[in-house]
Amino acid sequence: MMIHKRVMELTKGARSGIVCKALIGVAISATYIVQAATLGTIVGLLYKRAAFSALLPYITYLAAIIGTRLVLIYINSVYGKKIIGTVKNILRRRIYAKLLKLGPAFLDDERTGTLGSTMVSGVDYLEGYLTLYLPQVLVCLIACSAMLVYIFSVHYVLGLIALVALIIVLISPIVFGKVLSESSNAHWAAYQELTAEILDGVQGIVTAKANNAQERIGSVLKGKMKTLFSETMNNLKVNLTEVGIAGFASGAGVSFTLAVAALLAVKGSIPLSSLLVLLFMTNEVFRPAADLSAYFHQGFMGITSSGSIFALLDEEEKIHDTGTKTLDVKMPGGFEIAYTDVLFSYNENEAPVFEDMNFTVKKNERLAIAGESGSGKTTLINLLLRFYDPQAGRIAINGIDIRDLTLKSLRSLISVVSQETYLFNGTIKENLLHANETADDDMVIEACKIAHIDSFIQSLPEKYNTRVGERGLNFSGGQRQRIAIARAVLKDAPIIVLDEATSGVDTENENEIKHSLSVLLKNRTSITIAHRLNTIEDCDRILVLRHGRIVEEGTHHQLFGKDGYYKKLVQAQQ
Repeated sequence: MMIHKRVMELTKGARSGIVCKALIGVAISATYIVQAATLGTIVGLLYKRAAFSALLPYITYLAAIIGTRLVLIYINSVYGKKIIGTVKNILRRRIYAKLLKLGPAFLDDERTGTLGSTMVSGVDYLEGYLTLYLPQVLVCLIACSAMLVYIFSVHYVLGLIALVALIIVLISPIVFGKVLSESSNAHWAAYQELTAEILDGVQGIVTAKANNAQERIGSVLKGKMKTLFSETMNNLKVNLTEVGIAGFASGAGVSFTLAVAALLAVKGSIPLSSLLVLLFMTNEVFRPAADLSAYFHQGFMGITSSGSIFALLDEEEKIHDTGTKTLDVKMPGGFEIAYTDVLFSYNENEAPVFEDMNFTVKKNERLAIAGESGSGKTTLINLLLRFYDPQAGRIAINGIDIRDLTLKSLRSLISVVSQETYLFNGTIKENLLHANETADDDMVIEACKIAHIDSFIQSLPEKYNTRVGERGLNFSGGQRQRIAIARAVLKDAPIIVLDEATSGVDTENENEIKHSLSVLLKNRTSITIAHRLNTIEDCDRILVLRHGRIVEEGTHHQLFGKDGYYKKLVQAQQ
């Protein structure tokens, strides 16, 4: 039998329910046993030509047994769905919590479609193991044992025949275990690959059509589909072979047991009444085992998919929320950010992005960071948000190492408006409330007025209850950016990070967004990463990065007055 200890760990919180479901299954099997005994009695009475009045109580009893079984089967099905629903919810929350802990550092190297198939289909596949196979193991142990005891009590030869056949039924899945394991793993891998390719194809459909690449991408999908179909067929062949052997052993066991029982009855070794009961009961001996064998494939697929779930849950977290300190977002005077001797590399085998990085953002200072692509601008922000940790050095806010702060406290201090604004597939209001779930309608509207987006929202048929669509694609880039600014205003964090917030909008929208940002940045510490250097001319100070090093520092006018790297960047854009 297939008992997976780690999968059993996932049943925490629902184990009593699984046991109860198994007991209901035992009760269902008990109705078959009682039905067999009752039918045997009825046939015996008919053989003796008993009056109908003598048969009536047994017929009524038989109807009651069948009715009870139907009720138990319904309860068993509904209860099973309730159990697996509980387990799925617990497990998916656990997986999502793990993904949050792993953070962007992990997601950078993983395909979204693969993670999605693990979180959705991988968990769904566990249903067969937890609600069908696992309870059936207990049913098989209890019900089959009880019926075997009866058959042995009738005659030991009959018991031995039934026992041997039952053992063959039970061990046949184990014999095929290795082959089925390889086949199931290949099937699951093919399924994950296809899911990932489909998601990529859907997300990139505009790019594909624009480049006339739909046929090439379609051929890739077709190949993945063929692979999945082939692996599915291979998996079914192995499973059906195993089920066929189990079915043959079950049928042979029933036939031989009844044949020998008939021979013993003719010789007078067992009473005719026992033969009549065996006639109906022998088949029930193998029913739980046959059901267990039939559920083996579903159970095995559940265990196979659990491999990717455990691989995710066992993934080492690079960022640990071990800090205990907090900072009050309303602290008077502002917040200072200091990078001291920071050494960082995304991969230990690659050259460091930074070595001995040192600079300080003063309280309420508007600092800008300029430099060519790949110079490390965004990496500085990722380190500040603790999406990654430096290999050496420290980053401190008001003198406290950010690793000593709780992640919740650290990120409550910072609002980010990035070049790629992500809006969730909900309403405008729901997206805004992600920044401050306690905000009332007046606060939401005021934030949108500051971001110059309220008039547009008010012009929509459903106003703030308008759905933004997946990733906010129902709106333009400028509209999404202004919603992101409104979200930052609503969060009211003392530190603002602008990661090329105007790089994807036109000049008219850029001017409106710059005005909104000027209101947002007032009396706050800010770091602006700029691609368009004209957007940082009014900043208090500019750091110029090149190859992970600060090569120049000063105001826009100071830097442009020099014949240095910053001036070359500005002239190149002009």
